[in-house]
Amino acid sequence: MFGKRFIVLLACCLMFSLTLAACGTGGNQATATTKGDGKPSAGAAKEQTTVKNDPVELTIFSNFPETADNFDEEFVKPVKAKYPNISLKLITKNSGHPTITEQVATGDIPDIMIASVLNLYEFQQLGVFKDMTPLVKKYKFDMKRIDPAIIQEMKTYSDKGELYGVPFVANFTALYYNKDLFDKFGMSYPKDNMMWDQVVDLTRKVTRTVDGIQYRGLEPENIIRLASPLGYGFIDPKTNKSLIEHWKPAYELLQKIIAIPGNAPAKVKKFDKDPFFKDKTVAMIATTNMISRFKDTDMNWDMVTYPQYPDHKGTFGVAGGRPLMISANSKHPDEAFRVVESVLSDEVQTMRSRAGKVTTLTSLNVLKAFAADLPYVKGKNIKASYALKPGWRVLSEYDDIANPIVFNHSVEMYTGTDINTVIRETNDEIAKALADVDRK
Repeated sequence: MFGKRFIVLLACCLMFSLTLAACGTGGNQATATTKGDGKPSAGAAKEQTTVKNDPVELTIFSNFPETADNFDEEFVKPVKAKYPNISLKLITKNSGHPTITEQVATGDIPDIMIASVLNLYEFQQLGVFKDMTPLVKKYKFDMKRIDPAIIQEMKTYSDKGELYGVPFVANFTALYYNKDLFDKFGMSYPKDNMMWDQVVDLTRKVTRTVDGIQYRGLEPENIIRLASPLGYGFIDPKTNKSLIEHWKPAYELLQKIIAIPGNAPAKVKKFDKDPFFKDKTVAMIATTNMISRFKDTDMNWDMVTYPQYPDHKGTFGVAGGRPLMISANSKHPDEAFRVVESVLSDEVQTMRSRAGKVTTLTSLNVLKAFAADLPYVKGKNIKASYALKPGWRVLSEYDDIANPIVFNHSVEMYTGTDINTVIRETNDEIAKALADVDRK
């Protein structure tokens, strides 16, 4: 039997330990799973998880020309509101700062990286990828809130199903049109859910010369955009063989568009939006999100869903996106993930959506908020931006090699080269380029 003094002493020790444990959650640490109103933020942990309160500066590298204002509104302010100890520093490509390759070479590697979901092989080869799955689980981040298709595209960079980034930016493709030109020619406007053959017929009707001015019916961008809904990439990553044979429906479509007298652009080597926006001599243009461009134009415009192939209904094809990736070298992965959570919150994504930027979230409320804060978009057919789903292609580390080859040979169609010759020569040059890579 234990004596009364021992029992009393034991009880005191236990009480002292509990007191220390309770104090341990204050002072140097703080829970960070709620908004200022005490309610859990979207995507935050369901259970409280502690993050140190020590001041931390995280460096974010972007392959895109992020503006200081956008970065402040979409990153700095939301993060600072929830986590005052976290400060952010932005480095962008081509702004006098080192490239990601140069940063890795010097060991000065950023904590968070932003690039195109369609081309992350440089980051993969540099060994800076970090599997974010453990952090997703640790903080109980709800991945179901994000479009599963773009998440699956991210996972193609791993043969183990690892998650190297969480996409926070998406895009869309649509058919934009100048209503004044359709009125001028007495033609009905394009409609949602049109098939490509219908758009080609409409293009013929609005391609004409009036008072010495050549009006073009349609600017389709290029063969790569036209082929994107078909679902095939440039190269099969398993065999390193060209997949361009599968693009034949897109080549046939391009041929139909080119064959319309007067519809071919003056400069086929460049995708030029000026004839649509400035000259106003193009009735329709089929491309990605151009909402911001309409701010500085007096054009009477609108938009409809991107034209579809009969065998590939419901998709506008590949439009791209951007993930937030945490570097494997970051000393502050937990704080970095808090940044990811903040940027992907419903609040921030709604703010971005209202400003005309496409969300990766599946929330209809966020999607329907698209461009709501832009007065020049009032009354436009905004639902065309989300009515169709993105389609993704098979990715290969050699896509950057194949891309210009495909484009350059497609341009030959404008001067009369037949489709089969273009495809054959494209395949031959891709094969030669990949053989040269293997020999190096």
